[in-house]
Amino acid sequence: MQTRYTSLFWISLLLFLLSNKIYGQSNFVKAYLILPSQDTIQGLIDDQNWAKNPKIISFKRGENATIQKYKPGEIRGFSLNSGEQYNSQIVTIDKSPTELATLIEQAKLDNNFVVKDTVFLTVLVKGYAHLYYLKDENAKVHYYLQKPGMSVQELIQRKSISTIKGQNLLVTSDIYKGQLVNIFSDCLSLHSEINKTNYRKNELIQLAQKYNNYKTGATSQIVKGKLDTNVQFGLLAGMSKTNLLFSGNHTNSKLAESKFETNVNCIIGLHLDFIMERSRRKWSMHNELAWKPYQTKATYQTIKSADNYEKGTYTLAFGYVGLTNLLRYTLPFANIKPFINAGLAQNFALTTVNKHAKTTHFYAPDQESTEAALADYRKYEQALVIGTGITANRLSAEIRIEKGNGMSAYTALKSSKQMILALISYRIH
Repeated sequence: MQTRYTSLFWISLLLFLLSNKIYGQSNFVKAYLILPSQDTIQGLIDDQNWAKNPKIISFKRGENATIQKYKPGEIRGFSLNSGEQYNSQIVTIDKSPTELATLIEQAKLDNNFVVKDTVFLTVLVKGYAHLYYLKDENAKVHYYLQKPGMSVQELIQRKSISTIKGQNLLVTSDIYKGQLVNIFSDCLSLHSEINKTNYRKNELIQLAQKYNNYKTGATSQIVKGKLDTNVQFGLLAGMSKTNLLFSGNHTNSKLAESKFETNVNCIIGLHLDFIMERSRRKWSMHNELAWKPYQTKATYQTIKSADNYEKGTYTLAFGYVGLTNLLRYTLPFANIKPFINAGLAQNFALTTVNKHAKTTHFYAPDQESTEAALADYRKYEQALVIGTGITANRLSAEIRIEKGNGMSAYTALKSSKQMILALISYRIH
């Protein structure tokens, strides 16, 4: 088993190193630029699935054309084929800290956290009023609003320190609510709703939509962008090969001396994946709920003489429902995509067979008896999981190793259940 773990480790390491090599590769997609003259140029933009708003973009007019770099001040904006849109704007940015420790440190300094910069703002809503989004280099989120006759204005939520009874507390000031009341002063019906609006993307989008609908009588356009996560689900099935080992010194137990059969069992279940779109679909959380039955037996005999011996059979069978949670990394190849994953499995036994049948002979006729193989056992098992496989369209195939703590509840008798799984999954959605 150690050899199998080592082999899987080297395969995983190779895939990881290969992924690092290709991570920095370009990802040119169909897009267009808007020049200062408001002319539009069709071409390709290197879409890096920016977690933070880009400071510079790479553009080319065709596959074999020369790559040109553009900063926010050099173009009016750009749009990707996914629908994601960015506008170049000169804005003020409130870069005040949001963490208590940083605020305490910065309180000793006389810093001005408001800066002026030219940036690419992500367009969230287009209409009479435009709503924009910015995540800066410190991963702080900013929202901006603009309507006719008004420059782009940041909606501010600011953190500060309040000292109460000698303890520093983090206080949140919702300045943006007063700003929204002023900006939407021509729509009194929204004012009560503004007070209930949190500093969140979806809630601000809804508020901007309602205002635009009030002003124009038509629903404004929510600009399509990439989701942070994408959910997929499907079916899985496969086979498992399991080794069960006992070790230790438990009273009257021959389990540690017995060699259990290696059995092959079927697995069937469901999987649910949360794909992290901003990682170019490389990273995901892979979750499974599966029926994982397991059964095995071991025979032994202890012979002291022709008239003094014991022989018996241990039979163990556990029907587990397993919940597996894995962090998966997928290499972004075109058709066949290799992946590696690792995580934890939690197995809950719904059915159990726990039997020890033995025959004893001591200068008398054979005595047969049946008792529990383990008088005390666990129905809950935890396991470490590592695996590697490939995905092609809707199908995935994987080889996986799962090493769990088995079913023994005794501290003096340890159990170890090691499984090799071969799995096929089919994505429904």
